[in-house]
Amino acid sequence: MAAYMSMGETHRRINEYLNRFSDALSYQDGKSLSRLLSISSDSATLLSLADALNTFQVSIFAFIQEFRNWDSAWALEALYVVAYEIRILAERADVELASIGKSPEKLKGAGSFLMKVFGVLAGKGPKRVGALYVTCQLFKIYFKLGTVHLCRSVIRSIETARIFDFEEFPVRDKVTYMYYTGRLEVYNENFPAADHKLSYALTYCTERKEANIRFVRTCYSFHFIIFVNIYLEQTFGYPKLYSSVIFFKAEYNSLLGYDI
Repeated sequence: MAAYMSMGETHRRINEYLNRFSDALSYQDGKSLSRLLSISSDSATLLSLADALNTFQVSIFAFIQEFRNWDSAWALEALYVVAYEIRILAERADVELASIGKSPEKLKGAGSFLMKVFGVLAGKGPKRVGALYVTCQLFKIYFKLGTVHLCRSVIRSIETARIFDFEEFPVRDKVTYMYYTGRLEVYNENFPAADHKLSYALTYCTERKEANIRFVRTCYSFHFIIFVNIYLEQTFGYPKLYSSVIFFKAEYNSLLGYDI
């Protein structure tokens, strides 16, 4: 059984953390700040994930407010860590809450929090390139919760706002964005758009991400099968194909929780 730390040791570690955090801000050391904000890897040591998430969100809110005031994008990587940590901790907290019979609502709250983060990035200046990363984190939340209709507003912001130029976003984020929006197009039976977006994700996905490439190909295959079945039914009037379409759409929908 692990021994608890003494009060003195606890204070020492807190002060050490705060000093390192202060130094990272003072020297605009984005890498150090990112490491300090990454806590999900130590989640096994947290007594309550739900409480840890609440504390993390309160403390991070002050960071977000400061980030809004900075002209440069030196802390952008740290903001990426914040967006990722909020989502991961919320997912794990919901599992914890469900296991003790409580309502798992933390991931939904994380989505609302990340919309505020998105708002900080949706402006002119170098920080706006981070908006697509936060968008992708929101997609992962909405797909996980089965609330994919909430993707529409953020997609509209990315694709119609004049402040954003899709080509200036990092390739990593563009691949993830096209992957999710491609899946949405399949779901909405907009197959030409799905073909374009899933092909883009497959073409530009890094070769090191073999699992992601396999899954994009799987989604692309489902898109093709559904499209062919619907085309044959509508063109030649084969009613027996309708059950196949329903089956493949159900199978496709079951994959919505997978993220890259």
